[in-house]
Amino acid sequence: MKIRKLLASVLTGLAMAVTVGQLPAAAAPAWVETFTSGTYRAVISGDCASFGEAVFGCPWPGDDSFNVRDTLADGHSAAIVWQNFVDGALYRRGACVEKRGNGAEGSCNMNFYEGSEVQIRACTYESGRSGTVADKIVQCGPSGPAFRM
Repeated sequence: MKIRKLLASVLTGLAMAVTVGQLPAAAAPAWVETFTSGTYRAVISGDCASFGEAVFGCPWPGDDSFNVRDTLADGHSAAIVWQNFVDGALYRRGACVEKRGNGAEGSCNMNFYEGSEVQIRACTYESGRSGTVADKIVQCGPSGPAFRM
């Protein structure tokens, strides 16, 4: 009888701990690496980010694209590193990379959720390096504008 009471007590305690315990934090989303294609479209928005003379990039107004321009012969690729927030929580993150060298420019279409928020930064990038997007970021300028999709 004592063993049954002890076992019942232990099981009840475990059930309570699981029920009221904190859920583990959600893992950060994986990085998305996208390379530019097509041509750069003339920027008609002031919501741009730059990093010194090396990188210039902007979201394209009215759709889910980024324009990226590599503006310095420094041996690095140019990238717009972005974070996408839905209801204030990080949902997706990634980089739109122009890897064709100094003077090259192109765009990436990212298909963000309508009403979500996107934060961008202009960064130099090592597109040939192995690893995650985070491993390939060399250096970034300050955070650019946050904008609603």
